[in-house]
Amino acid sequence: MTDDLILVQYESGLLVIFSFALCLILLGLLFAILVDPYLKKWQRSVLLSATVIVGSLVFQGQIDTYLGLFKVSRLGRILVAMYGYQMRPLVITLFIRLLAPDKKKRWIWIPVIINALIYSTALFSRIAFSYTEDVKFMRGPLGYCCHVISLGLLFWLLGLSIYKFGRRKKLEMLTPIGITVLILGAVAIDYFLDDAQWITYLTVSMVCSCVFFYIWVHLQFAREHDRALMAEQDIQFTIAQVQPHFLYGVLSTIQALCMTDPDRAIEVTEKVGRYLQENEDALRCETLIPFHKELEHTKKYVELEMVRFPNFRVEYDVKEEDFQVPAISLQPLVENAIRQDERVRDQGLIRVSASREGDFHEVIVWDNGTGFQNGSKHVSDPLHVDLNNVRERVERLCGGTMEVETFPTDGTIVTIRIPVKKTEK
Repeated sequence: MTDDLILVQYESGLLVIFSFALCLILLGLLFAILVDPYLKKWQRSVLLSATVIVGSLVFQGQIDTYLGLFKVSRLGRILVAMYGYQMRPLVITLFIRLLAPDKKKRWIWIPVIINALIYSTALFSRIAFSYTEDVKFMRGPLGYCCHVISLGLLFWLLGLSIYKFGRRKKLEMLTPIGITVLILGAVAIDYFLDDAQWITYLTVSMVCSCVFFYIWVHLQFAREHDRALMAEQDIQFTIAQVQPHFLYGVLSTIQALCMTDPDRAIEVTEKVGRYLQENEDALRCETLIPFHKELEHTKKYVELEMVRFPNFRVEYDVKEEDFQVPAISLQPLVENAIRQDERVRDQGLIRVSASREGDFHEVIVWDNGTGFQNGSKHVSDPLHVDLNNVRERVERLCGGTMEVETFPTDGTIVTIRIPVKKTEK
């Protein structure tokens, strides 16, 4: 055998081994996607589609290489090349779909459809590409359409990845950026090698990208799971924090009323039942609720507490209530204020105000109690952990802030500031 034939056989063997390794990786990924119970339906569909298409591109590249090596089947080479040109932009679009799952953006598929139609003309026209009778590739006037569209989609994917990373500031958001850079780098390498390699770096990078995107989707699920678990822990802790001492006090009051005013005892018992039901439903709510609902719930709580402590009063100055707050965010502040007034007992006063101040919705709860120990402006006393809980939920759920100012003789001021949404401006 000549040296050239030996070299061809050697390189052909390497191609088969390398393609086989890529196919094994994709088969393992397909199995993982199919049996993964944590993937959402649309995520599974997109990942399966991308993996199957990339796997077919591995075979497409191998078939195209062999057809080119033996210079046979002009129609076969047209069909194989046409398939490769049509599928590559589709894979990138599926990656974009993973990053931005918005069903309303269906126009994202328009470039893919246009690209597919252009390269379909190879069956009867030379406008995209063609092969001569001796099976030599000839690029037409629109022969770079796939490259231009794919490059545009890649830069779109890169811009979207950077935007997502800028908003979330999470390390896993670097994964889509790395994937995009990997594909762009592979395209550049393939260009400079001028099609001298048996299997393209672009094909290898797309196989790796499917694996990396699957890992990235799992990282997103893990973060959402941790966030949901933290929210559930917050709920359980808040229930444990706001209920026991309140229930003990109310039940003692009802017991006393049963001896002196049975009708009033029945009325208070009904209010307690409704309040507890609403309180638990609100705590189970993981989304924001309208402020006016939180205010109504707080007023019912105040009515029950006034049965126990008739000497304090609550004044409301609500100038703005058309905004969203975390459930059970105002009531713990008023409850804390009542605790402060318990120490004074005589003419306790609490003021609740809500207004819009510039780019923020501002909620203020003031009381004339004795304040926290040593006048600290930071809430670290275990008795006031519920305030820390409110602060954390305000920051996490709506990007707001909560400040506590307390003075030994002048009471306590708690201020919540929630950013005004762009739609409200």
